[in-house]
Amino acid sequence: MAGKATVLVNADIRTMEPGRPRAEALSFSRGRILGVGKERAVLAGAGPDARVLDAGGRTVLPGFIDCHTHFLSLGVWSRRLDLSKTRSLSGVLAAVRRRAASVPKADSWVLGRGWDEARWP
Repeated sequence: MAGKATVLVNADIRTMEPGRPRAEALSFSRGRILGVGKERAVLAGAGPDARVLDAGGRTVLPGFIDCHTHFLSLGVWSRRLDLSKTRSLSGVLAAVRRRAASVPKADSWVLGRGWDEARWP
């Protein structure tokens, strides 16, 4: 057994499974889902020591926690010319000219990011 289970009952659980889009109850323990389905079956599967929480008919949605990073993208973006403080086309062009003057090769690109022409007069 994965530890004492918690059972969420009286809930409108959205499973995101086309064949069974909704369930009444859900059991879990230590960050793992143990059962999803009809309340009676989930309670029976959770065992007699399970902690029961009444959701009061509220909706439960699956969560997706994605804590990953894109280090390559961070590196690429950090090398681009920050144009977020420019307030006009002439300001953008001046910033690009300054950066282009410091680029060693004539065939290199100057890439910019962050401008917002909606803030320009």
